[in-house]
Amino acid sequence: MSDAISAILIVSGGLTAGVFGLFVAPLLLMRLIFGVEALEPANVAVTRLLGLMIGGLGVLLVLAAFDPAIRPPIMALATAEKFAAAALVLGTSLRRQRVAVLMVSADLVMGLLFVAYFLGL
Repeated sequence: MSDAISAILIVSGGLTAGVFGLFVAPLLLMRLIFGVEALEPANVAVTRLLGLMIGGLGVLLVLAAFDPAIRPPIMALATAEKFAAAALVLGTSLRRQRVAVLMVSADLVMGLLFVAYFLGL
């Protein structure tokens, strides 16, 4: 796992950075991912903020691929985010949304890979 972690971080970071799209096109992506047809202005603001924060975490994961010193805190935060996102989708009615389930399934795989890295597997 140690040998492959840089590649894993680049791929997972790139996928996670794709969430920046929520910042750019919140209405379109909320409809595609969650089936939401309309958002109140406050919901648009929160959606943009989440897109910025999660997308930024993706950029940090890519940076961590090249700097082992910053890996532990970034990977720990990303692991928490991945498992929380999965719980929030799979534990609610959002589990009926195929795209959302696909996204958090990828998050679960990434989170498990990060845990395996921390455990030295």
